Amino acid sequence: MTIRLALVGYGYWGPNLARNFSRIKGAELRYIVDLDAKKRGRAAEEYPFIKVVASFEEVLPDVDAVIIATPPKTHFALAKLALNAGKHVLIEKPVTTNVEDAKELAKLAQEKKLTLMIDYIFIYGDYVRYLKGLLDKGELGTLHAFQFQRQAIEFLRRDVNVVEDLMTHDVSMLFYLLGEKAAKPRKITAVGKSHFIKGVEDEAIAYLDYGDMTVTLIVSSLSPVKMRKVMILGDKKMAEFDDMKVAGKVEVHEKEIKGPLEAPANYWDFIVQCNPGSTIIPYVKAREPLANMASHFIDCIEKGKKPDTDISFGLLVTDLIERINAQVKGSAPQ
Repeated sequence: MTIRLALVGYGYWGPNLARNFSRIKGAELRYIVDLDAKKRGRAAEEYPFIKVVASFEEVLPDVDAVIIATPPKTHFALAKLALNAGKHVLIEKPVTTNVEDAKELAKLAQEKKLTLMIDYIFIYGDYVRYLKGLLDKGELGTLHAFQFQRQAIEFLRRDVNVVEDLMTHDVSMLFYLLGEKAAKPRKITAVGKSHFIKGVEDEAIAYLDYGDMTVTLIVSSLSPVKMRKVMILGDKKMAEFDDMKVAGKVEVHEKEIKGPLEAPANYWDFIVQCNPGSTIIPYVKAREPLANMASHFIDCIEKGKKPDTDISFGLLVTDLIERINAQVKGSAPQ
C-alpha cells in the first residue's frame, strides 16, 4: 500500500519536508499546497512531477495523510479539517498556539482512530537518541541539571516569539530525555524581552526547579554566533551535545563529583572533590533527523503504531511552553 500525501505550506520548512517525503519508500507526495503564487511557482519548478495547487480542500479526497507546515496560527483549523475528512496528520511544531486547541485535536484523532503526529525534529536525531540511551542505562548517575542553549541571528519572526519557536525544540528534547517528570517543575522562573518587534520576544531565559535537579533554557534570535547545545550533568558522568559541530557532536565527560563533604576540618575540606576524568567521543551512526521522522510517520500509519511524538506528547510540550511563556510575557514590557 502506498500512502498518498499532501504537503501544506512551502515556505521556510516545506521544501525540506518535500525533499524527504518525496524519497520515502511506501509514500507518494502527490500534492504541494500553498496560497502564495510565488511559492507555488518555486514548488512546481523543483518538483515538476508533483501537483501544485492553492486549495487545501480540493486535495483532501485524493490523499491518505497531510503534512502541515504553515504558520502556527493556522495549524488548528487545517488539522481539524483534515481529521474530520478522515486523514492522518503530521503537524510542524508548535502543534497549536494553545493547549485547549491541542486537546480538541487529540480528542478528534482518538475518536476517528487516526495518526496525529508532531514534528519535534531533534527527537528524531540519532545523537539525541544516543543521549537517551545513556540516561536509560544510568551511565551518568544521579542527574543534577540540564542546560539548553539555542541562539542565532537568521531572521526575526512576527507570528511567534522565541519561546514558542526556539525553546519548543529544547522542551521537546527535555520531555524525551527525562520523561513525564519534565511536566512537573516545582517552580518556573522565566524572563524575556522584545528588542525589535513589539510584543514578540526575541530573547528569553527559563529556569525550572524540580527539587532534586534543575533545567536552564536560554534562547535568542539576536546572537551573531549560532549555537544548539545541550549539557546533561550527572554525579558520575556528564554528556554534551553540540549540533553545530560537523562531527563528534556528542561528548561524554567522565567527570565525577564527590561530595558534599561534612564537617570540614581545614580549608581543603571545604572543596567538593571533582574527578577530571577523560572525555569520550562515541561513534554515532547518524542519518538526517528529518528522514528518520518522515519514515516514522509513514511506518506509524501503515502499522497503526503510536508515534514517538504523538499528540499526547505534544500536549505535554505545549502546556509547559505555555506556562513558561506566561511568565515571559509578564516580564517583558509590551
